[in-house]
Amino acid sequence: MILIQGRTISRHYLIFGGSCALTVELSRLLDNCGHTYDLYSREPTRSLASKGAQSVFTFDPLKAVNPTLSKDNVTYGVFYISAARDATVGSWEDVFQINIMTYRNLRKLLLPGMIKAGGGRFISFSSAGTRYGCNPSKENYAMSKLLLTYFTGTDKAVARQNILTNNIEIGVLDSNVGTHASRIELIPTGRTVPVAEVARMSLYLNSDQNSCITCTTVSMTGGE
Repeated sequence: MILIQGRTISRHYLIFGGSCALTVELSRLLDNCGHTYDLYSREPTRSLASKGAQSVFTFDPLKAVNPTLSKDNVTYGVFYISAARDATVGSWEDVFQINIMTYRNLRKLLLPGMIKAGGGRFISFSSAGTRYGCNPSKENYAMSKLLLTYFTGTDKAVARQNILTNNIEIGVLDSNVGTHASRIELIPTGRTVPVAEVARMSLYLNSDQNSCITCTTVSMTGGE
């Protein structure tokens, strides 16, 4: 819960990408803060159904235009964690549908309600790895991740309505157990990025505590 001018405020969030380590950390953090949230996952059985999750929805960006929204809660913030599957999908159209079009449609769907409610937050997650080139077979993935940062600059028109949009560029997370020592040596800090830190930064940016950070990408890469 957030304490604002003596009042305790519980917010409702949507988390897209329901089975990765970042989702788990975000869910725990939201629980501890007294917030509620809905989880959206292609495979709900793999999702973390923790105490704060009001609903767990099946959602596959390649099969649905818009997600099912809970009628009981006004959405305050969105954490858009693209499905891990997008790295293995070969079609440019499919990858862009997962990373770009679904996020675009979701924003258009939620913005009117956020404006009416007096504010809202969006955050997406891109990858530092896309800046260094990639295997030609993953050019679609790299390009779509880079384009996610585009949306951070499009919400200047609604910033005065207390709707803030940000992106976090993530480096090598400590949840990536397959990371080679040679890869870590390239990181200036010499260590991987803690998932817990990314979760805390994500919630800060997507909370009432943040009143001025918007239309930007925050780099959490260990200095890469």
